Amino acid sequence: MSWYHKHKKMIAAAMSVCVAAGSIVGFTGCGKAAVSSSKSDEGEKKGTEEKAMGRYLEEDLTVPEGCSQIIAMELLENETLRLVYFAADGVQVSDSKDKGKTWERPQSIRELAKVDDSLEFGSSAAIAKDGGIFTTFLEMQDEENYILHYFYISPSGEVKELDLNEAVGGYVFRCVFSEKGNLLLSSSNGVQEINPKDGSIVHSYDEGSSITIFDTVGTRLISIVDTEIHYYDMETGKPLEEEEILTKEIASNPDNMQMTGMGINNLLFLEGDEKDSLFYVSHDGIYRYAFGGSLVEQVADGKLNSLNSPDIAFTDMARDKEGSFYLAVSDMSQGDPVGRICKYVYSKDTPAVPDTELAVYSLTDDDFLRQAAAAFQKKYPDIYLNLETGMTGEDAVTETDALKALNTEIMAGKGPDILLMDGIAADTYIEKGMLEDLNGILKDADILENIIEPYKDGEGKIYQMPVKFGIPYIQGKKEYVDAISDLTSMADTIESHKEEYTKDTLPFSSSYSPYMLLKSLAAVNMSAWVNEDGTLNQEAVQEFLEQANRIYQSGKAPAEEQLAVFGVTAEEMEEANEVRNLYSEFGAVFAQFGVGGLNLISGSNVMGTGGIYSPSDLRSIYSVEQQGGGIFGKLWNGQTKDTFIPQKLVGISAKSSEKEAAEKFVSYLFSDEGQRVSTASGLPVRKSVYEDVSYWMGNAKEGDVTSVSGSYNNQTGESIELNIVQPGEAVIREIQELGKTLTTPVKENRMILSAVLEAGESYLKGEISVEEAVEKAASQVNLYLSE
Repeated sequence: MSWYHKHKKMIAAAMSVCVAAGSIVGFTGCGKAAVSSSKSDEGEKKGTEEKAMGRYLEEDLTVPEGCSQIIAMELLENETLRLVYFAADGVQVSDSKDKGKTWERPQSIRELAKVDDSLEFGSSAAIAKDGGIFTTFLEMQDEENYILHYFYISPSGEVKELDLNEAVGGYVFRCVFSEKGNLLLSSSNGVQEINPKDGSIVHSYDEGSSITIFDTVGTRLISIVDTEIHYYDMETGKPLEEEEILTKEIASNPDNMQMTGMGINNLLFLEGDEKDSLFYVSHDGIYRYAFGGSLVEQVADGKLNSLNSPDIAFTDMARDKEGSFYLAVSDMSQGDPVGRICKYVYSKDTPAVPDTELAVYSLTDDDFLRQAAAAFQKKYPDIYLNLETGMTGEDAVTETDALKALNTEIMAGKGPDILLMDGIAADTYIEKGMLEDLNGILKDADILENIIEPYKDGEGKIYQMPVKFGIPYIQGKKEYVDAISDLTSMADTIESHKEEYTKDTLPFSSSYSPYMLLKSLAAVNMSAWVNEDGTLNQEAVQEFLEQANRIYQSGKAPAEEQLAVFGVTAEEMEEANEVRNLYSEFGAVFAQFGVGGLNLISGSNVMGTGGIYSPSDLRSIYSVEQQGGGIFGKLWNGQTKDTFIPQKLVGISAKSSEKEAAEKFVSYLFSDEGQRVSTASGLPVRKSVYEDVSYWMGNAKEGDVTSVSGSYNNQTGESIELNIVQPGEAVIREIQELGKTLTTPVKENRMILSAVLEAGESYLKGEISVEEAVEKAASQVNLYLSE
């Protein structure tokens, strides 16, 4: 196994995005408030104000052949674009004389540094304006310990190894060259400014602090220490006064201050277009600031391009003589880091604000929606997607509050154009005629037949459709899994083995918490709890609670013993993992967690329930079954059988004022391109994409180790290593066929789910009888329906 795979957490997956920012004239056409007006005001403004023109448009450039992830990028003094990047045959260096259109024959950085195969690449690289390159290599002493070697390759090709271990004080987090050609390295001992010709220390900054985010801007250095921004004069090495306006603007988004990975961040700085000015990029956009000024000006709005995507992080930034910006990012939208180069070109003939605005609603902030919006707006720059959320998490608004407000807005004709229906009971919207028929949009979408058919009504109309879906999956000891065919047989199996459970081996990872156990079992059972008229099926709920109680009681004593050893309560564990938040990572009902993980291999749990939502999930599940020794998995059936888990259900409001644009966005979501957005958000429903083996393989080949996880055996204390391996076509085809057999969508009603979980928890704790629990849940549901 390569050092890269063993130490993947230390290696930043970097890549390039190029950004073109035109002349200073263009800056006034893209101010920060440009898209802040509401839809209700838009019509009036169009009629009374002259349309502002000028905006940056995004386009993709090529990357060198074989490039997987970009490590470093610079625009040299002669305007050659140089990249250092990962490729199958090692780290390469390549130049483009035409700024990203074509690339010259690459050179191995190992050969340039004159390093033999005994050293492993150390993940760090920086490129100077004159073409000089700094890089690091590791001399592995054993599996855990290494010695760092630092190399400077001059523009003429001369190599000098720098003795920096004592000065740098550890692993290099980030490295850049200053305008004078000095090298700056950050580590756990601050930032060191070094003369690369002789390795001497010029200045030291923020000594004793771990610095992952810093940049040079002319003669200034800007660094982030925890939540503070520090400014230094590199001529003297002394601190400068704080730039309060700039600091306040950057700190207004806490994500700007967070490290994303080794060498990649959410914030980068660059020397400005005039003396004592700078540009910086964040997910909010590209900004300009004059030192000592009173204004931070937005040059390009991140909401109108892919900068706003949660799947990208930044590595390097450059600007050419024409004012174009080049920005290096790491793009995780396809699951694995992928090298891209994008360019943002200023177009004076494009409206500063798109002519059409679409309001897209989701109950909570949704990463997939943001990724899809960024990709769509790149393709359709004349349409602006205004993403609205019902619950921000920053106030006391509840789900019920949010849905009431949404309904009021829709009935008043001021609601969103498009709704992400996840967590929203669609039946009421359909009955009241609040959703458009999607048949016309979906007729050529090539959707899997088993996915689309359940969403057709008696007249063949479709009012909502999942953009993605998941396959319920159960995994564990083969003798357990073989015996399980539904919820009752699961309870029978868990109960029959209760003598095997100890504080080190529990039935499920959720066995410590009645609430969490109920929620983890809900995914393939909750559809049975709802009658056709929307009322509670009390008989099905009682069966669910009785069987869940058998499962809980089987592992209760050893789970309580485990909590006592850890010195925590079930409530503290729940709070730490946010399990009562249906929208959190561990609190979500539909999750991959429980299968494909180390808990089964380490012996911590004998069973796991979850789902396959992505190629990454399949890799994990496959790897556990290959390396776990007797671990087996199959489709998970409960009170309902052959179910699939709909993800990202979308509908168009019947009262939308921009139906043509809304249809265009929904069509995009089901297009080949749209279905490939965010492989982590669910499996594609478009047949051609779902059946595409390359979609499931990504950048990997069969047998490739894509990552490594570690834990220990609870019984023996021995360390355990799980290699996440890419399965081949045969395994992929098997899962594809399984997904095509699923004919019943899970119907998620958050109100009914919450009522059953709350009442069920009291029952499992022995506070009330099962009959009382069912009655309690029914009362809550009836009260909700009456409102």
